[in-house]
Amino acid sequence: MYQDGRARGAAHKSARARGGKFNLNVAMLLGGAAIAGSGHAQAEEATPGTDWQKRLSEISSGDALRMDTFVTQVAQSGGVVEFNIPAQPLGQALIAFSEATGIAVIADAALIADLNSAPLSGALAPDQALAALLAGTGLAYRQTADNTVTLERSTAANGELAPLSVEDSAEAAPPLSEGYQPLRIGSNKYTQPLLDTPQTIVVVPQKVLKDRGQSSLRDAIKNVPGVTVASGEGGTRGNTFRIRGFEANRSDNSVDGLRDNTSSSFRDVYNIEQIEVTKGPSSVTAGRGSISGGINQVTKTPGLESFYAGSAQVGTDDTRRVTIDVNQVAPEEYAEGMAFRVNGVWHHNEVAERDVTESNRWGFAPSLAIGLGTPLEVTLGYEHFEASSVPDYGIPTKASNNIDNDFDRNNFYHIADVATEDTNSDIITARAKWEADDWLTFNNILRVQWDDFYGIAGHVRTDSSGVTFPTVNVNHGLRTYDNFTINNQTTATAEFTTTEYIDHALVLGIDYSLEQRDTKTYSSVASNTDFFDPDPDRDLADASAPASQIGYQGDTVAVYGFETMNLLDTVELSGGVRYEMFDASQTTHTVSTGATTHFEQSDNMLSWKAGINYKPVPYGSIYAAYGTSFTPLAADVAITSDGAGADPEESVSYEIGTKWNLFEERLMLSAALFRTDRDGVRQNRGTAAEPDYVLLGKQRVEGVELGVAGNITDEWAVFAGYTYMQDKILEEGPTAATDGATFRNVPKHSMSFWTTYALPWDVDLGAGVTYMSSRRYRFGNQSESKIDDYILVDAMATYHLTENIDIQVNVNNIFNEFYIEQVGGGFQTPGPGRTALLTTSFQF
Repeated sequence: MYQDGRARGAAHKSARARGGKFNLNVAMLLGGAAIAGSGHAQAEEATPGTDWQKRLSEISSGDALRMDTFVTQVAQSGGVVEFNIPAQPLGQALIAFSEATGIAVIADAALIADLNSAPLSGALAPDQALAALLAGTGLAYRQTADNTVTLERSTAANGELAPLSVEDSAEAAPPLSEGYQPLRIGSNKYTQPLLDTPQTIVVVPQKVLKDRGQSSLRDAIKNVPGVTVASGEGGTRGNTFRIRGFEANRSDNSVDGLRDNTSSSFRDVYNIEQIEVTKGPSSVTAGRGSISGGINQVTKTPGLESFYAGSAQVGTDDTRRVTIDVNQVAPEEYAEGMAFRVNGVWHHNEVAERDVTESNRWGFAPSLAIGLGTPLEVTLGYEHFEASSVPDYGIPTKASNNIDNDFDRNNFYHIADVATEDTNSDIITARAKWEADDWLTFNNILRVQWDDFYGIAGHVRTDSSGVTFPTVNVNHGLRTYDNFTINNQTTATAEFTTTEYIDHALVLGIDYSLEQRDTKTYSSVASNTDFFDPDPDRDLADASAPASQIGYQGDTVAVYGFETMNLLDTVELSGGVRYEMFDASQTTHTVSTGATTHFEQSDNMLSWKAGINYKPVPYGSIYAAYGTSFTPLAADVAITSDGAGADPEESVSYEIGTKWNLFEERLMLSAALFRTDRDGVRQNRGTAAEPDYVLLGKQRVEGVELGVAGNITDEWAVFAGYTYMQDKILEEGPTAATDGATFRNVPKHSMSFWTTYALPWDVDLGAGVTYMSSRRYRFGNQSESKIDDYILVDAMATYHLTENIDIQVNVNNIFNEFYIEQVGGGFQTPGPGRTALLTTSFQF
C-alpha cells in the first residue's frame, strides 16, 4: 500500500520531493487532446502510426519515487534533458517530449492534427526542445501552470518563447469526487478513501446537485434514501431530518466537520462542494448526538486552477436564480500558491401547488488561500447569508383519521401578511495545514459564527383547542434568537510503518466549541379558519406580547484518536475513541410571573468505534463495524426544566457491508446490513416519586442499504440508492399501548434513482425516480395514522452550446404527484407540484 516509511499513502498521494511536490501525471482535455508526461528519463521513439491519440492511453503513470529522482536530476543538471525524437506527426512527438520532461502539453486536436515535427536529438533545455519541435508549425506555447503548457497559434504578442523550466510544482489537493463517484470524505478524521471506510457514508457530489437542479440542502437530501424530513413544529429549529429512523438533532448538522446550529431549512448549496450523510452512530467523529448519523456540508475553497463560472435560472412559480463561482490564481511574484475564490447566489421561488409560500435568499462567500501546494497552506474565508421566507406549515391532520383528500392542495392556513421566517448569518473561517514531514501533517480549522432568527408561525391543528372539524386552529407565535458560536478543531495525522508488513494511519485531535444563544418567545395568538376554504387574509390580534427570555451557553472540550492499520494490503483494522466534556447552563425569565429559573447540566461521555476491512482485491472491500453514540439532554441548544439532571441517551450500531469500485474503478457499488439500538430513551413519567424524565425506553431500527454511484461507461452515469428499514419500540414507549409498535416518519422502503447519458450531439439526457413507502405520523400501529406512499419522476436535458456554455432544462415531479414531504405532529407539509427550470451556465 505504501512506498516506504516516509512516503505514506502512495495509492492516494502523488510523489513528494524534498521542499515541494511534483504533479506526476497532469491529464487535461482541451478540444480533444492532452499529452501528459509519464516520467521516463529519456525520450524513446513514439509508437508508429497515425493514431497518436491512442498512445495517450498507453502512457504509464510511472513510478513515483523514480519521478522524484528524475526531477531532481534535471534540476541539478541545469534543466538539460537528453532527447532522441525522430521526425513524425507532431502529436507523437509531443508525447515523446512529455515522457522525457514530465511536462504536460495541452493542445486542441484540430490544431495539431495535420502537422509534423522536425527530428530532435541531443542535450537540450525543455524550452529549447519544445521550440524546435514547434518550428515551422505556426504554433507557440504558453506556460499555464508549473510543468504545464498550452499550445496556440503564434502571434506577435507571444512569438518570443519564455524559458520553460522543470521544477517541483504546486500539487492540488486530491478531488473529493469525480463526476458522480465520491472518492473521499472532507474531514481530516477520515484517513482512508471512501472504498476503505468501514461505514455507510452517502456522498452527494456537486455534479449530482447541478444535474438535478437542486439548490437547497432539503432538496439535496432527496438523493439519500433512508433520510426523511420532519417539520420544525413552529419553533426556531426549522426542518429536521430522520436518519435511519432516528431524529437527528440540529447539532447533528455540520459544515466542514464543525457543528452548525442554524436551521437546515435555510441552507443553500451555492457554496457547497459536496454533502456527506453518515449512517450509524457517529459521536466518535462528530461529537454528542448523532444517534444514527449526521449531515456534513463541505464548502468550496480556492484551488490552483483559474476559472470563471456562473449560472442564470428561470422557472415556473416565479423561480429566479443567479450564481457566480470565480477562482483566480495570483502570479507567483505576489505569493506562492495564492488563489482567491468568491461564490455568490441570489434566489427567489414560490412553490408549485401551494398558495402564498415562497423563499428568498442571497449570499456571498469570498475566500483567500496562500501557500497552496506548499508544506504550509493558509485559507481565510467569510460568508454572509440571508434568507427570508413565507413558511409552509402544511395541512392539519385529524386525530381520528388520515388526511381528508377532498380539499384543494393549494390551501394555505396561516395569515399571508404575518407568517415569516427570516435568518441572517455571518461566518468567518480560518484554516491552516502544515506538512511537517512526508509522514506528519497538522490541520486546524477555526470558525466564528453569528446567526439571528425572526419568525412568526406555528401549529396548524384541528380537533384541538376547543374547535371541531372542519374548523382549523392556527397558533401564531413570534420567536427570535441571536446565536454566537466558536468552533475550533485541531488534528495531527501521522502515517508510518512499524514492520515491513504493517502500515499505520493515526489521527489525534482536540475539539473546542462555545455556543451562546439568547431566545425570546412571545405569547401565541390563535386564529381559526375553515379546513376546506381557509382565509389567508384574515385579521390577527397583536402577537408581540413578550412571554419569556432564555439565555443558553454550552461549552465542549473533546479529545480523540483514530487508527487504521494496514496488514499486507489485505486487512485493515480501524478504531477510534472520543472523550467529550460538555457543560451547559440556561437561565429562563418568565415575563408573566417575573420568575427566573437557572439550570445546569454537565456530562462526560466516552464513545468509540471499531471496524475490520478485508480487501480481496484492491478495488473491493468487505467490512464489519461497531459504534456508539451519546446524546445529552442539552444536545440541541436547550435544557428542559423537567429534564435537568437526566443522563445521556446511548445508542449502538452494528453494520456489515461491502464496497466495490468497478468499470475501471469509476463506479462504486455498496451494500450493508445494519442494526441501531437506542437504549435509555428519555421518557416523561411526571410523578412525585421519580424525576419527570427517566431513561427507560428502548428502540431499534434494522435494515439494508444499497448504493451505486459513478460511471458505467464514459457516457452513462448513475447515482442511486435503496434503503429498507424495520423499526420497533422494544419497551417503555410513550404509552404502554405503543410497546412493540413502530415510530413515526419511518418508511419501510425508500429509493432514489438518477441517471444521465451523453448523446453524440452535444446533448445529455437524465431521468430519475424517487419512491417512499407509507409512513405513520404518530407513534403506534393505528392504521388511520398513515401517510400514503408516493413515486416522483424527474427529467433533465442539457445542450452543450459551446465548450463553455450549457443550456439545461429540468422538469421535476413530471406527473404532478400530490405527496407529503414533511411530517409533523398534527400537520403534514406537501411537497412541490410539477416544476420546470431553465438554466444557462458557463465556465471559462
